[in-house]
Amino acid sequence: MILVRAGKGQKGGIAFFGDVKAALARAWLTGHPDPRPVVMLFVTREGVPLRPWALARILHHLSRRAGLERPIGPPSLQS
Repeated sequence: MILVRAGKGQKGGIAFFGDVKAALARAWLTGHPDPRPVVMLFVTREGVPLRPWALARILHHLSRRAGLERPIGPPSLQS
């Protein structure tokens, strides 16, 4: 699980995810141990944090390319 301090609508909460995503998050945190918000998980090639709409757009594009029946969005990353 992960603590979200300012998620959708600037609300906090707890998000749950599986072992694979937990391992990926741990690997990322190993290289980025600074817990401050300026160290973002989703960034552009230039290191600029992605805005929520940009992440949704990327996921929609990738789901179309993958031939999925319907586009996926950020909430799909939680399971």
